[in-house]
This record gives sequence, structure tokens and C-alpha cells, in this order.
Amino acid sequence: FSSHEEVDKILNAWEDRSASSSMHGKSQDDDQDKRRRSSGIHVASKSTTNEIANMFHRHFWLILRDPVPYQGRCIIFLFCVSLFSVVYWKARENVQSQALNKAWLSLWFLGIPSQMGVVAVYYQNDELKNVQAETKNGMIKATSYILAKSILTVPMIFLFGLFALVVPAFMIQGIPFSAFPGVYFTFCAVLYLFECTAEFFAIAFSNPIMGMLTFMAIWFASFLFGGFLIALEDLSWPFKLFYHTLSYSYYVRSVTYSIFTSITWPVCIPEENPGQPVCVESSDGKDILDALSAIFYVPSSENRVAQDILTVLAMAFVWKALSIIAMLRATRKVAKIRPLTSSKLPNAVEQELRTDKSSVTEMEETDEEEACINMNELNPYYDKDDDGEVMC
Repeated sequence: FSSHEEVDKILNAWEDRSASSSMHGKSQDDDQDKRRRSSGIHVASKSTTNEIANMFHRHFWLILRDPVPYQGRCIIFLFCVSLFSVVYWKARENVQSQALNKAWLSLWFLGIPSQMGVVAVYYQNDELKNVQAETKNGMIKATSYILAKSILTVPMIFLFGLFALVVPAFMIQGIPFSAFPGVYFTFCAVLYLFECTAEFFAIAFSNPIMGMLTFMAIWFASFLFGGFLIALEDLSWPFKLFYHTLSYSYYVRSVTYSIFTSITWPVCIPEENPGQPVCVESSDGKDILDALSAIFYVPSSENRVAQDILTVLAMAFVWKALSIIAMLRATRKVAKIRPLTSSKLPNAVEQELRTDKSSVTEMEETDEEEACINMNELNPYYDKDDDGEVMC
């Protein structure tokens, strides 16, 4: 993040640093800082504000230069969601026979992007190791990293929403732009929730694979207990808890309401379309939602978009708080130094010590035998046994 000239200046200034600087106190450090400033070298302030600004600057450039965490996901969102929009090409028609397909497609708008949070688990787990090392070395504070990272994540979530929705949903599928606020902000709220969840599991597990598997379990539970596969009233009580504490039900209800109420539907005559799953003699989107709820369960004609967004954000803040606590604990964790005893040695180390000890004993025995043989050959007057060998 610095030019070669800047690095050379810093290294040259370090060579001029006195070996006894620690003995002369702060005054000598101040004099050195002045000399470095006069040489054109930037001397960073030790204030918390400056540290936060440096962390913000560093992670901002990491986002721009590393395509894995954010830029790569933007491209994947655009491609995958566009593919679903093309597969559901017939759903572009604003007719009641396509109401069920529109509902399923609105679900797939979120399916792939939310699942890609598994990438964030691996990336942030790797980043955490660097932060832990820098914190233990006194280079940064964990709170500076948390604040900078939290600020930078929010605009990236809004960018994710633009890549995932503008072209696939509003251009390819032709959803009216009057539905954009409800669809977009609900999508961003749920995606932010999954990002906070991924951040927590990246910190909670030292092994990134375990964090990724746990995240996928949460994602699958969100999909399974979203209410559109199994109606809420058909779930027993322990599983109803997942319906209320996971996000897909809130997303489906708000997004289908925003899309369906923005469309003027042609009237459908049930007698003329007996096998059609959604067919009502009305052009009002709320009536279509009431009919759709009989087979898709979650949609509602009641406007609860704002309530659902706030509920999802509350869930996200809980996960965010848990990740902050986990981060502070991880960066302050130190190993306990205990006396080393044979009973606490790892099996491999203990076995190696035993092998070394037996090898030494064998060498000593071999040396004694050779000494006896030499004495027998050189001095015939030593005490000998019945066989004529020297007694050692």
C-alpha cells in the first residue's frame, strides 16, 4: 500500500536509529520523529482516530484489490440470478397463471446470493488470523478493526443488491420499478443478516471448514423453515421457532407483496381455467396474494414490508453483537504457560524421548563390550573368567 520510495525512506531512517533509544525515553523518540519528518517521511500519530483512519484506508484498498470477498460475488450474483430469470422466462407475463412462478422466482433472487455468504466465512477467518497477530504485537486495536470493517460492509451490501436485482429482476423479468424500494431494501436487509452470520462463524471457529459447514446449515434451515415449503400451522412447536427466528419467511412475504401489488393483473375466470392454481375474478394484486397463500403459504395481502425489514435488521444486529464479542475474546486470548511434566507430554514426544533413551543405553552397552575386547587383547594379566575372557 506504499510506494517503493516511501519504503526506502523508512528503511534508511531505521538504520539511523540509535541502539540506545529505549534508554533515553520519549525525548529521543520525539527528536527522531522530527528528523524523519524533515526527511519527508510520514510519522503516524498514535491516536485512536488516526488508527481507525489507517484501518479504514487499508481495508478499503483490500476491497478494491482483492476480488474474492466482494467483487467476485457481485459478478456471481449478476450471472446466477440472471440465469434464473432466463429460466423463468414465462414469468415475465403478468397473468395469473404465472403468479406461482413469480413467487418462486422472487425466492431465487435471494437463494444464491445468501448462500454465497459461505465465501465470507473463509475469507474473514483468514483475515482474523492477521488481525490477531497485529493485535498481540500491539500494532492495532481490535475495536479499530471492528469499526472500520463494519462501516465498509454496509455499502458493499447495497452494491450486492444492485448487481443481484437491477438487471435480472427489473430488466430481464420486467418487474415494475415501483416495486424497487420494497424489493431492494428487503433483499439488502436479509443479505446483511447472512453477512453478519458469516462473520460470527468465521470468528467462532478456528477451522474455516467448520465455520462454512455451520453457515450452510443455517442457510438450509432458513430455506426449509421459510414457510413456503411447509405451512407454519403444520410445524410442531420446536420447529416453529426456526420459522420466527430465521429470515426467509420475512423476505418472501415482503417481496411478493411489493411485486404483486405493483402489477395490474388481468381478470381470470375460474370456470374457464379449472386447473389453474391461482385464478380469481379480480385485477387487484392483494386478491392474487390471498389466492396464492393457499398454496405458497407465506404471501399476505397485508403490507408488512417495513415491519419485516426492521425485524430482519434486529436479527442482524444480534449476530453482529455476537461477532463483536467473539472478536474481542479472540484477540485477547492468550495461552497459559504451565510446567512441562512427563504425564502431560504428547504421546509422540514421550515415545520419542523413550526411543532416544533406549538408544543411549544401547550405545553405552556397545562401548563397554568393545572396551572389554580391547583389554583382553592388550593386557593378558587382567582377571579372567573360566572361558579366558576379561571380567568387566
